[in-house]
Amino acid sequence: MVFGRDRKPKAEPRPAPKGAVEIETVIGTNTSIKGDLRSSGGVRIEGDFEGTIDIAGNLVVGEAAQVVADISAHNIQIQGTAQGDVTARRLEILDTGKLWGNIDVDSFVLDDGGLFQGQSKMQGDARPPLLEAPGHGSGEVLDGQVTVSEKPKARQPVGDRPDGKDGA
Repeated sequence: MVFGRDRKPKAEPRPAPKGAVEIETVIGTNTSIKGDLRSSGGVRIEGDFEGTIDIAGNLVVGEAAQVVADISAHNIQIQGTAQGDVTARRLEILDTGKLWGNIDVDSFVLDDGGLFQGQSKMQGDARPPLLEAPGHGSGEVLDGQVTVSEKPKARQPVGDRPDGKDGA
């Protein structure tokens, strides 16, 4: 047992679960920053931030955080308060989160109790489907006016008519 010869070898670190957020930078609760934040990794903000945020990784706005910034990140999770426009692949506002601003995202999740005030735009090919007009195509459009040809009504059997008359 001299100089640790009998020690067991250290276990290899396990990889992070798929989809987990790897945080490289933390702005603590007692920190206030004004300026531009750029990072190729994940960032967690627990304090106050004002400016712009442009990161390639994921962003977590902690429950005590107050952020006033236009934000661009891969995935964003808001637990605290944020104001500004957001561009991301996925945006999640948790039950304690609040966001005032416009969003441009692929995926958006708003938990019960969370607040979102602004306009949303979903990225991708989001054309509305071509819907058939009521009447299943039985009308035609002439000079901006729609004419609909009515289908003949089926005769109702005797005794089934509301006025009590027969169907003849």
